[in-house]
Amino acid sequence: MPYQKTNYISFSLHTEPVSRQADRHTAFKKAIKGYLGRANHNFSDFYNERLCVAILFAMRAGSPVTDVDNMAKNVLDALQKYAYEDDEQIEHLDAIRLNSGSTDETFIGLRIAVTGIASDEDVIWPVFNVTHISKPGVGPIDLTSYL
Repeated sequence: MPYQKTNYISFSLHTEPVSRQADRHTAFKKAIKGYLGRANHNFSDFYNERLCVAILFAMRAGSPVTDVDNMAKNVLDALQKYAYEDDEQIEHLDAIRLNSGSTDETFIGLRIAVTGIASDEDVIWPVFNVTHISKPGVGPIDLTSYL
């Protein structure tokens, strides 16, 4: 298991994910913060650390497809000041949207781990390759002509 040697916390939010673009995104964040205030998860080992966050969005069958990045941003914003000081601490983010296989079951699964990915360590691989692999005949991306 990749997280055996890593300090992590795992929990789930029994709620339907809400996109940051949705009208109710503010209510969603307030509800998550309310839950976190009641649940008393111990985030003390993570609050001021560099982090790896994995988010699983288990959607009910027939749910409208929502952009996973917009759902993730809303969850990350809701966790701020509870699980961590600021979401700038997140150096590694995995977000997965899948069908829960149920017409009434939906939840958000979370795993937060301390990471050293910026130090060439990762919570999954012992060494993280940070070397660019060039493609012959293709140079760097230049934005100038697109501005």
